[in-house]
This record gives sequence, C-alpha cells and structure tokens, in this order.
Amino acid sequence: MRLLTFSALLLSAALSAGCASEAESINDSSAEKAPEVVKMSRGKEVYQTNCIACHVSEGKPTIAPPIFAVKNHVMDKYPERADFVKRVAEWIKAPDADDVIMRGAVGKFGPMPPLAHLSDEDAKAVAEFIFDSDMALPDWYAKHYEEEHGEAPKAH
Repeated sequence: MRLLTFSALLLSAALSAGCASEAESINDSSAEKAPEVVKMSRGKEVYQTNCIACHVSEGKPTIAPPIFAVKNHVMDKYPERADFVKRVAEWIKAPDADDVIMRGAVGKFGPMPPLAHLSDEDAKAVAEFIFDSDMALPDWYAKHYEEEHGEAPKAH
C-alpha cells in the first residue's frame, strides 16, 4: 500500500511539473519580444556557436584576435552602426586578404577562414551583436595597442 501511495504521489508531482513547464513554454513563445532583443539573442547564439572558439571575449588570444580587439579596430574605421554591420557581415562570409583592417593580427594568426555556411541574416545578426555589445578593453590590450599604434585605443 505504501508503494502504491508513493507511486501515486510521484506521478502527481511529475504531471504537475510537466503542466507547469508546458504553460511556461507557451507563455514564453506567445510573449512578444522586441525585435532588437530577438536579433541580439540570435547574434549572440551565432557568435557563441561559430566565433567564440577563435575570437575569445576574455583573456589573451590564442588563434585569432579577441573579439573586443576586432570590434575596436573595425569601429575605428567604421564608427557608424550600418557601416560596421555591413563590413563585419561581409568579412565573416568572405574575408579578403587584400582588404585587411588588422594587418598585425593577420601576420600573427593568418587569415580568417570564410564562414560561407552562415546565412546573410546570421552574418548580419552576429555583426549587430558585436556592435551592440559592451566590451571592455583589458589593461593588457590597451598596453599592446599603444605599443603597436603609438596611442591609446579609443573608447567605443
């Protein structure tokens, strides 16, 4: 009898949890999110899936320049959001060794391989995510930048 009572309680708890989870899921999917938040989420997802393994967001680089350095250099040349996004989205899909912004990084790490498998929409979403994200420049990077360029990096 105890086993039957215990089983009934367990089944009841499982069904209640399942219903609550399904209700939460329905509420999440029916809730309207601002388009910017959805794009930011998609861009972050694409970055984490395709970019972060090479372009670290913390620490020193190992096989590619860190993402905060990429953002800093690209923003120096393309400070307007639309121009930045266009440049980065195009670069992601088809890097051009003759049109490099970070020559030192290409010399150190080699050229970036094209991510041609990404859709244009995903390339744009990750470029928007990079532009819109706050990325602090660590002290070591500021020192490196100043040694390479003779001036402190601009705050973006």
